[in-house]
Amino acid sequence: MMLFAIGCEPQPTTEDPDKGKEEKPDPKPEPEKSKECQILSFAVEAGGLEFEGTIYNQENAVVIEAFPEQLDLFKNVTKVTYTISEKATISPDPATVTDFSTSPTFTVTAEDGTTTKRYIVDVEEAMFQMAIQAREGQSAPVDVESMGISNDFVKFPGNQVTFVAPDRIAIADGNVYDLDLEKVGAINREGIDESMYFAAMGNDDNNILIAAMVSGGELTPGRITTTIYYAWLDGWDKAPVPFYIKEGQGNYANYMNVAGDAKSRMLITACYASGEAVHAWYFDYDESLGTPQTAGDKWSEFAGPEGAGATSYLFGGSAGKSVSPFAADKNGLMVYAITRGQLSDVDPKYSEHVGDGTEETTHWKKDGGAGPQIVVRQGQDGVGASGKSLGGDDILHLRGTVYPDAYSVLRYGGLWGWGNLAAPANIKAFTLDDNKYVAVGHAGWGKSYFTVVDITNSTESEDLGCSPTESNTAYLLKTQPYDLPGCIVSVAYSPDTTIGGGHIAVIYGHTDIEGSNYTKIQIWDIFKKKI
Repeated sequence: MMLFAIGCEPQPTTEDPDKGKEEKPDPKPEPEKSKECQILSFAVEAGGLEFEGTIYNQENAVVIEAFPEQLDLFKNVTKVTYTISEKATISPDPATVTDFSTSPTFTVTAEDGTTTKRYIVDVEEAMFQMAIQAREGQSAPVDVESMGISNDFVKFPGNQVTFVAPDRIAIADGNVYDLDLEKVGAINREGIDESMYFAAMGNDDNNILIAAMVSGGELTPGRITTTIYYAWLDGWDKAPVPFYIKEGQGNYANYMNVAGDAKSRMLITACYASGEAVHAWYFDYDESLGTPQTAGDKWSEFAGPEGAGATSYLFGGSAGKSVSPFAADKNGLMVYAITRGQLSDVDPKYSEHVGDGTEETTHWKKDGGAGPQIVVRQGQDGVGASGKSLGGDDILHLRGTVYPDAYSVLRYGGLWGWGNLAAPANIKAFTLDDNKYVAVGHAGWGKSYFTVVDITNSTESEDLGCSPTESNTAYLLKTQPYDLPGCIVSVAYSPDTTIGGGHIAVIYGHTDIEGSNYTKIQIWDIFKKKI
């Protein structure tokens, strides 16, 4: 019995002490912190412009390119935007740096706190070339009637348009427009008699509006009795001041050009009504009077010998002249344009150039005479027996693009490609980045022409004959022909630092007092193109 009892006694068991308890996973190793420490993007704002940098990680550099005239802007940067590697930090905070002209450096530290990369931010002068294009929506000249303007405001030769700000133009209808040809206001005419008209307009180097106002019994250039020059010294929307008066002495406004500073020294050139004499006046600003002043009537006739220009050209009469100085200096470099009405019969090749008298071969008559001649000249005050002649050595004779006429005869678009005779060429000389240019507008019987010549890169030619075989002229814009016959073409220029260039405004109009149905306007933008 005892044995049975012992045999039947339950046996002790061994149990897992952790049985029934929840199992805990092994702790994960702490993730490795990032070693990424790069600048991914970098841009700054200065002078209201944004400049994006290019990242060069191998060189540990950020390079920002800017045009020469923009480099000073980086002394006062107003905003910095950037991105860096995730969870990295940058020191110093770019937002605290305002002077980037000194090539500041920034250290990017990775998330691991030990891996770093040091970047230098360099501002460099961009390599560029000048480019020009018609403003958007103005690939062809725009009919002024679409702007709500009457066609008949162009009544006088030349300069019916000018700039009053880099992004504003004034035209001879008395109004101001933006560069997209939307009206923004009217020129203030306070103190100007209602009977006076805008005969010519120009702007000084700071876009101060200068205008020659005229009146007379008949509104034709030869019948004007009075010319009064006004300056809008405080802006086009403020009252102007008169500063040069030719009361009862005729029209001193044709093909006017302005150079210099109306509040310092200004040079104005303009033709008398006959078109034969180009006058030049210095005006020095008198602060006590608040107007530009000229000491007496200091005028000079810009004239050269008959047939001035290529020696192989022996021309007849002139249909008019225009002059555009580069600066307020009568002794400085300037561009001179003269339209030759006919060839002279003392030209040894006269019969060849005239043709056999048939309409198809009359090179210089049916198609409008010899056309305009454009020359770069050195001004020289006090040349000639009278002491009043202004015109020195010819520096460069320009030849332009050639075009066949209606008879498929290659007539060189007039004398040297600038169109043929209907009116003198209207020109505007200007300097941009130390390069000299001239914008040329001209009208022929069948077409009107516009071109922009790069004078600095043009070359003098040994071939000065009546039938040049090729152009010697470098262009910013090659000659643009338009089917606008008999126009007066006006040109104006203003620099614009925001695009690293400037703007040219062109008006193709008609001097018919009853108006015409094809007065048009066009804006061209000149800008630096990075290369």
